[in-house]
Amino acid sequence: MTYINTETADKYQEFFNFMSQEHDLILTTEEMDEIVFEAQRLIEKINKLNRMKVFISGKITGEPIIPCVFKFTQAMRDEKIRDFETIIHPFHLDVYFGISHKEAMEICLEALKDCTHIYMLKDWKESKGAKIEHQFALGNGIKIIYQ
Repeated sequence: MTYINTETADKYQEFFNFMSQEHDLILTTEEMDEIVFEAQRLIEKINKLNRMKVFISGKITGEPIIPCVFKFTQAMRDEKIRDFETIIHPFHLDVYFGISHKEAMEICLEALKDCTHIYMLKDWKESKGAKIEHQFALGNGIKIIYQ
C-alpha cells in the first residue's frame, strides 16, 4: 500500500467521484489503490527526468576558439542529450580561453558534481581535461554517454 498526504488523497477522491458520477465508473478499493500507485510511479518518473542534468566534455586546449565553441554549442542539439532538463558545457561556466588548465578543471569538476550524466564528445580521448572528467564520472556514479 502506498501512503499519500491528505491533499493528494483529496484530489484523487475528487477525481474518482467525478468519474463515478459522470461515467458510471465503479472501482473497488484495490483498483483505486492500483491507479493511485501507478499515477505516483509516473509522477516520480517525470520528476526524475526533469532533474536530469548533463555536462558536455571534449577537447578545448589547443583548439581554434570559434570552431571549439561551435562544437560544444552544436553538441547541445545532439539527439542523445537534447531532451535533458539542463545541458551545460565549459563555456557556460567561467571557463574561457586563457584561463589556466588547473582553474578550468576545478570549475568543470565542481559543475560536474551536480550532473547526472556526462556527454563525451568524439575527441575526448585527445584531451587531458576530458579524460579527468571521464574518470571523475566513473568514480562518482555519473552516467556516461558517448557521441
